[in-house]
Amino acid sequence: MNIARKRWSAILLAYFALLISLTVGGCNTAAPKPGTEIVHFDNPSNAELKEAPADGKYGCYLAGKPEPLESATLKKGDKIGFEILSPDEGRGQTEPKLIGVAGQQRFFLRLGDAYAWKRM
Repeated sequence: MNIARKRWSAILLAYFALLISLTVGGCNTAAPKPGTEIVHFDNPSNAELKEAPADGKYGCYLAGKPEPLESATLKKGDKIGFEILSPDEGRGQTEPKLIGVAGQQRFFLRLGDAYAWKRM
Protein backbone atom coordinates (compact mmCIF):
# COMPACT_ATOMS: atom_id res chain seq x y z
CA MET A 1 0.00 0.00 0.00
CA ASN A 2 2.92 2.32 0.70
CA ILE A 3 4.25 1.86 -2.87
CA ALA A 4 0.86 2.64 -4.42
CA ARG A 5 0.54 5.78 -2.29
CA LYS A 6 4.06 6.94 -3.32
CA ARG A 7 3.27 6.38 -7.02
CA TRP A 8 0.00 8.28 -6.70
CA SER A 9 1.81 11.15 -4.95
CA ALA A 10 4.49 11.20 -7.67
CA ILE A 11 1.82 11.30 -10.41
CA LEU A 12 -0.03 14.16 -8.71
CA LEU A 13 3.19 16.08 -8.18
CA ALA A 14 4.13 15.69 -11.86
CA TYR A 15 0.64 16.77 -12.93
CA PHE A 16 0.74 19.92 -10.79
CA ALA A 17 4.25 20.75 -11.98
CA LEU A 18 3.07 20.49 -15.60
CA LEU A 19 -0.01 22.58 -14.89
CA ILE A 20 2.07 25.31 -13.24
CA SER A 21 4.64 25.36 -16.06
CA LEU A 22 1.89 25.70 -18.68
CA THR A 23 0.19 28.49 -16.75
CA VAL A 24 3.38 30.45 -16.14
CA GLY A 25 4.68 29.80 -19.66
CA GLY A 26 1.52 31.23 -21.20
CA CYS A 27 1.99 34.53 -19.39
CA ASN A 28 5.55 35.03 -20.58
CA THR A 29 5.14 34.42 -24.30
CA ALA A 30 8.15 35.80 -26.14
CA ALA A 31 7.59 38.88 -28.27
CA PRO A 32 7.71 38.28 -32.02
CA LYS A 33 11.12 38.88 -33.59
CA PRO A 34 11.66 41.94 -35.83
CA GLY A 35 10.31 41.25 -39.31
CA THR A 36 7.62 38.85 -38.10
CA GLU A 37 4.38 39.38 -40.00
CA ILE A 38 1.42 40.05 -37.70
CA VAL A 39 -1.39 40.52 -40.23
CA HIS A 40 -1.53 40.92 -44.01
CA PHE A 41 -3.93 42.22 -46.63
CA ASP A 42 -4.13 41.17 -50.28
CA ASN A 43 -7.84 41.45 -51.11
CA PRO A 44 -10.93 43.03 -49.56
CA SER A 45 -12.39 39.70 -48.44
CA ASN A 46 -9.49 39.08 -46.02
CA ALA A 47 -9.24 42.49 -44.32
CA GLU A 48 -8.88 41.79 -40.61
CA LEU A 49 -7.92 43.32 -37.30
CA LYS A 50 -5.85 41.43 -34.75
CA GLU A 51 -4.40 42.26 -31.35
CA ALA A 52 -0.76 43.29 -31.11
CA PRO A 53 1.01 40.27 -29.59
CA ALA A 54 3.42 42.37 -27.51
CA ASP A 55 4.40 45.92 -26.63
CA GLY A 56 6.64 47.40 -29.30
CA LYS A 57 7.01 49.11 -32.64
CA TYR A 58 5.17 47.86 -35.73
CA GLY A 59 5.40 48.92 -39.37
CA CYS A 60 2.93 48.75 -42.25
CA TYR A 61 4.78 47.59 -45.37
CA LEU A 62 3.80 47.58 -49.02
CA ALA A 63 4.58 44.10 -50.39
CA GLY A 64 8.14 43.91 -51.71
CA LYS A 65 9.30 47.19 -50.14
CA PRO A 66 11.88 47.31 -47.34
CA GLU A 67 10.74 50.56 -45.69
CA PRO A 68 7.44 50.92 -43.84
CA LEU A 69 4.74 53.26 -45.12
CA GLU A 70 3.67 53.98 -41.53
CA SER A 71 4.82 52.87 -38.10
CA ALA A 72 3.27 52.82 -34.66
CA THR A 73 4.27 52.01 -31.10
CA LEU A 74 1.62 49.71 -29.64
CA LYS A 75 0.82 48.01 -26.36
CA LYS A 76 -0.01 44.33 -26.22
CA GLY A 77 -3.68 43.93 -27.16
CA ASP A 78 -3.97 47.13 -29.24
CA LYS A 79 -5.74 46.64 -32.56
CA ILE A 80 -3.59 46.25 -35.66
CA GLY A 81 -4.57 45.40 -39.21
CA PHE A 82 -6.79 46.54 -42.04
CA GLU A 83 -10.40 47.63 -42.48
CA ILE A 84 -12.53 48.20 -45.55
CA LEU A 85 -14.68 51.32 -45.54
CA SER A 86 -17.74 50.49 -47.65
CA PRO A 87 -19.06 52.89 -50.30
CA ASP A 88 -21.67 55.39 -49.21
CA GLU A 89 -23.45 56.93 -52.19
CA GLY A 90 -25.20 59.47 -49.96
CA ARG A 91 -21.90 61.13 -49.02
CA GLY A 92 -20.33 60.85 -52.45
CA GLN A 93 -18.09 57.88 -51.70
CA THR A 94 -18.62 55.47 -54.58
CA GLU A 95 -15.71 53.07 -54.06
CA PRO A 96 -14.56 51.09 -51.01
CA LYS A 97 -11.51 52.44 -49.18
CA LEU A 98 -8.74 50.49 -47.45
CA ILE A 99 -7.68 51.76 -44.03
CA GLY A 100 -4.57 50.73 -42.11
CA VAL A 101 -5.18 50.49 -38.36
CA ALA A 102 -2.66 50.63 -35.51
CA GLY A 103 -4.18 51.40 -32.12
CA GLN A 104 -5.86 54.81 -32.48
CA GLN A 105 -3.98 55.57 -35.72
CA ARG A 106 -5.91 55.28 -39.03
CA PHE A 107 -4.65 55.99 -42.56
CA PHE A 108 -5.76 55.32 -46.13
CA LEU A 109 -3.98 52.79 -48.32
CA ARG A 110 -4.36 52.12 -52.03
CA LEU A 111 -6.85 49.32 -52.60
CA GLY A 112 -5.41 46.74 -55.01
CA ASP A 113 -1.96 46.45 -53.42
CA ALA A 114 -0.78 43.93 -50.83
CA TYR A 115 0.32 45.09 -47.37
CA ALA A 116 1.56 43.59 -44.12
CA TRP A 117 1.98 44.81 -40.56
CA LYS A 118 5.29 43.53 -39.20
CA ARG A 119 7.14 43.79 -35.90
CA MET A 120 10.00 46.29 -36.17
